[in-house]
This record gives sequence, structure tokens and C-alpha cells, in this order.
Amino acid sequence: MAVGLNPGTSKPAEREFYLKSGITYERVKEYRVRISERPYFARTRTVIDELGLTGPIIWSNLAKCENERDRDGLPPLQTLRHCTRRFLARELEESPSDWVVLGIGWEAYRALAYLEPECTVIGIPHPTGGYRDFRKMLNAGSLRSELRNRALAALNSHEPSAVWLGAQKSGA
Repeated sequence: MAVGLNPGTSKPAEREFYLKSGITYERVKEYRVRISERPYFARTRTVIDELGLTGPIIWSNLAKCENERDRDGLPPLQTLRHCTRRFLARELEESPSDWVVLGIGWEAYRALAYLEPECTVIGIPHPTGGYRDFRKMLNAGSLRSELRNRALAALNSHEPSAVWLGAQKSGA
């Protein structure tokens, strides 16, 4: 499961797609295929592949809503709390217990580390917003070996753990 903070502001083409075709599970899957090469998804997928994680991926967010117009930065904390409880918690509950949860960005990683103490949580810097930090994880386009080894140690451990692969932060 790959979980970011929130989806950001939708593009006009995305809104038009759903207005014309409807919002069904099939349409969401179809749209995901269309956007799979966007940097956010492609760069995150690179990390997933390098860690040897296979199978289906649920792409989700702590909050599944956009910021109100002209609001910069993170959504209000209460929005994150409400949306996480109402939507993400159910997705996490329905996911297989042996799945790895990838926290995309520091805020998402920290939230998931608390929400999912029984799962291994791997955190990566945001692949577009904090791209400089994301690039620091890489060496010649591949995950740096010491980071890959830390993540693989967590993935192969019998004890669920939380591992941040970005630059050290307080509480990592």
C-alpha cells in the first residue's frame, strides 16, 4: 500500500474525465493507468520495484480531498484527522496484514507509523514536492545500497518496524 498526504489540486482534465465517465471503480482504475507515468507515481514505483515488492498496489492518501482554493501548504489538521479515520483506516483494515505500507513524505510516514504498529512501514521523501530529498536516496538512479539494506532488513524482520529512508529527521 502506498500512502501519500493528500491528492493535491485536481487537474481540469481529471475533473472532466470523471464528470464525463462517472466515478466508478472501473473509471478510477482506468484513470490510474493514464497517470501511472507521472513523476509522483513513476518515481515511487521505482522504489517499490527496487525493494522487490510485488503484487497489487493500493495508492491512497491520508486525506482524499483537495485543499480549498488559494490555500497553500498542508490541509488543516482536523481535515487529515477526519479523512484518515473515515476513509484510510478502512482501507488499512481491509488490506492483508502482511502487506508493507509505504509512507510517501514525512507527514504520511509518521502518521502511518502510529496508525499501523503491526505492519512494516517504509517512509520515503515525497517524490515531487521534496524531490531534492528524494534524489538524495538515489545513486545513479537506483536506491543507495545502505538505504536498500535498511529497508530490506525491516522487510525481512519478524518484528514489524518503521524505517525512514530520507534524510534524518527528528524522531526518525
